[in-house]
Amino acid sequence: MRMYKCIFALLFLFFCSSCARNTNKDTQVTSEIAENTEKSIVNTAPVTFIISNDMKGEFVSIYRNLSLQSFTAERHLYTKKKSDTIQFAIDKAEIVYVASKFTTKDTLRVKNGDTIYLALNRKQLNISNATVLEHFKLSTDTIDSLRNSFYYIDYKSPFKLQSNTYQKLDPIFPLRINHENFKNKPVALVQLATTLVDRYKMLAKTYDSLGNKTPSLRPLYSLLKEELNYETFFELNRLYNYSKNEDLKKIITSDLFFNENTIDEHTLYKKLNVFIGKIILDGKRIREKSKLKMDYKTAFEVIPKYFQHTELIAAAKFVAINGDAMQGASKESLNNMIETFNNEFSNETYATYFEKIAEDYGLSKNISSQDTENVHIVDIHGKTTQLDSFINTNKGKVIYIDFWASWCAPCRAVMPDSKKLGDLYKNKDVVFVYISIDRNKESWKKAVAAENLETSTANFLSTNYTSATFFKELSIKTIPRYLLFDKNGKLVHQDAPGPDSAEIKNLLDKYLLK
Repeated sequence: MRMYKCIFALLFLFFCSSCARNTNKDTQVTSEIAENTEKSIVNTAPVTFIISNDMKGEFVSIYRNLSLQSFTAERHLYTKKKSDTIQFAIDKAEIVYVASKFTTKDTLRVKNGDTIYLALNRKQLNISNATVLEHFKLSTDTIDSLRNSFYYIDYKSPFKLQSNTYQKLDPIFPLRINHENFKNKPVALVQLATTLVDRYKMLAKTYDSLGNKTPSLRPLYSLLKEELNYETFFELNRLYNYSKNEDLKKIITSDLFFNENTIDEHTLYKKLNVFIGKIILDGKRIREKSKLKMDYKTAFEVIPKYFQHTELIAAAKFVAINGDAMQGASKESLNNMIETFNNEFSNETYATYFEKIAEDYGLSKNISSQDTENVHIVDIHGKTTQLDSFINTNKGKVIYIDFWASWCAPCRAVMPDSKKLGDLYKNKDVVFVYISIDRNKESWKKAVAAENLETSTANFLSTNYTSATFFKELSIKTIPRYLLFDKNGKLVHQDAPGPDSAEIKNLLDKYLLK
């Protein structure tokens, strides 16, 4: 710091002595040097959360939004240690959410170098040392009055949601739509839209001004401005979704929301996802295997019609690929889209993103993923093996296999019974094996933590569930499903009783004696 003060002092004396000779030129040079100096001292330290937890076995959670800037990073960070420190790098500033199963998400806006303290005590999550900035509301009395003629949120009829393992869920309130007014009041609808845009523009200038007055908080004010931009964009899309008003569509597709600078926004991923669903696909979905899905493949093909900037086209196509992966697209389809993308764009950043998608969804065309003869499994530490090898290694023991997945509620409902069963036979020659058929490795890891399976030495993810004939021959299409192998490694029950039944104990005792 002393060195920087000396530099500024020397620069000041130099330019004061020469200002009489060329004021305009010197002012420009001074501005450039000051700007470069400011860039050189920007804090790039990670965000640090120091956590204390007096509630044994309970999680303190930190959530990050899905964004292009942090795509390859962990988006859900959690700990149940009595004391812990969690750090992660961010790009200048970011929104994060902290919660426990006793508390709903608290929104924090953090910047590089921040240190925040979280304390879970007596079912309360206390936060200290976080920077709190006033977030100006987009709404005004005029906007509320206009909006209420088209829709309102019914706070009297909440859908109450139960807490999950990591957080207490907020209730969801239904939206009451006046379809007649959407159809018959186009002038008032456009007035609402333009009033929302005008309010955003005014507040955006306010955030810019506040950032200039307090440079240390500029990243947070820029973040607030991006949030407000997304909030405006989202509401305009909602209005368009119910009206199909072309004037609204022109506003949504304007450079107010998508321009050459948009690529750096933290809200770009979710903004593009909304745009793909509401504008490109016009809110329509396709039915696939009894599920309604977004037609990301069609969106992927027509995206260039909607954007002028190459970087935005690339970003939108990437969002379409990841969106299709998240809703369960086939490996072949995803690999084809990625190959098409790579032929169009040469951006190393996306290569890293696709590596993560390939890892999360098992897209690699290696021998193990394509192997049909063997069942390939990987443990939580990344060590791979084959199911046959595991069974051979454990000959002399009875093996009880539980096929499950993070999204399978019945599977997870009997996990406590499975643990009790394991405790009952922990000193006997029985191996309890958990094999997940999750398509997403991150979802599996998160469920493993929630179910306290990290310490199990027989906890695996199947990496070729869709191709291995083993699953087809045994018709393992629905889960939970349990298999029982005797001490010789022979499959003696291909549809064994569940861990919550009395029958399984009788069977285990029977094969232990053989």
